[in-house]
Amino acid sequence: MSYKDNIKRKSLMLRDQPLKPIDVAIYWSEFVMRYNGTSHLLNKGMKLYRFQNLLLDVTAFLLLISVTTVIIFLKTCKFIFKPLGFKDCELQVKIKEKRS
Repeated sequence: MSYKDNIKRKSLMLRDQPLKPIDVAIYWSEFVMRYNGTSHLLNKGMKLYRFQNLLLDVTAFLLLISVTTVIIFLKTCKFIFKPLGFKDCELQVKIKEKRS
């Protein structure tokens, strides 16, 4: 398919509209007059607080859950490995250096 044929096909797709642009403009003008404005078409996000709109509350919640999960994991590992004789790696290295 050549470039010219492709452009003609895309042009036909773009111009394929059920109504003429002037008819669409008239419809929306009459719609606005009929319902005294378009307040019901406004984005609901405009009425949100700034922190809700930026999803800061969701981010803070997910951060809290993540930190809590990591703390629980670390405490569990410490609880499991301490009775098995695992100690702080840095402490073990210093003890080995002193013996040598």
